[in-house]
Amino acid sequence: MKFEHIPVIDTMIDFYQKPRDMARFKNYLQTLTGEDNSKMELPIMGFNPMAKEHVLAKLLALKALNVDKIIEETVAQINNNLKVLKDDKYKVVINLSDDLKGGWTDFFTTDYSCKFKIKNLAKRYFCVPFLWVSQEYNQENIRQVIQEFCYRTVYFTQNTLNETLEDHINQEIFIAKNTKSSTLLTKSEFEHLNVFYMTHKNSTHFPLILNFLYSDTASEKLGYPILGINTKMAGFEFAKALAKL
Repeated sequence: MKFEHIPVIDTMIDFYQKPRDMARFKNYLQTLTGEDNSKMELPIMGFNPMAKEHVLAKLLALKALNVDKIIEETVAQINNNLKVLKDDKYKVVINLSDDLKGGWTDFFTTDYSCKFKIKNLAKRYFCVPFLWVSQEYNQENIRQVIQEFCYRTVYFTQNTLNETLEDHINQEIFIAKNTKSSTLLTKSEFEHLNVFYMTHKNSTHFPLILNFLYSDTASEKLGYPILGINTKMAGFEFAKALAKL
C-alpha cells in the first residue's frame, strides 16, 4: 500500500473567506460529497463549515509553516519504509477540527473516532489525520501526527478488530513502534495504569475504554463514571511505554 497527499489547506482557506451563510454550508456539502451528493468526494468532515475567523487564522498559520510540504515529505518517507506489498493507494487529507469554539466538536469523542473508527474511510481509501485549533503546531509535531495516522491506516488494513481495551492498546503499540514515540510516564504512573489495564484489558465497555485512553477528565466531561485514571492521554502514553519493553 502507498499513501498520496491531497492538499486541502488552500481549498479551506478560500472556503472560510466566504460569508458564513447557507450558501457556504451548501458549498461545504458539495465539496464533501461531490456534484451529485452520492459519495464522499473529499473527507473534510472534521472541518466545521460554519466556523468563525479563528479557524481561518489557524489555517493561515499552518500555511505559513508550509504544512503541505511537510505532509508531502512525511508521506514520501512512510512510502519508502512500508513493506506491505499491495497496490492500494490511500489519499491523505488533513482536517482541522475546532475544539476551541466549535459547538458541535468534543475533543475526546472526536479524537477517539478519528483514531479508532476509520472503517468507512479506509474502505474508501482515505487516511484523515486530525489537527486541532486549540493546539500549537510546528514541523516536528505535524510530522508526528501524519505518521501516526498513516500507520493507523496500515494497522487497520491488517487488524480489523478494535473492540476490547487490549485491541485499542495493541493498535497504539503498533503506532508507537513505527513512529518511534517516547513517553513521559513515570514509573509509578506506569505501574498504576498497568494494574488497571491487566484487570480490564478484555473489557468492551466504551466508557471504561475512553476513560483509560483519555483519563478521568474525559469521563467527567461526558458524564461517565470516574475510574481513577489521572494521567493526560493515559492509554496512549501507556501504549508508548509498552512499545519500549
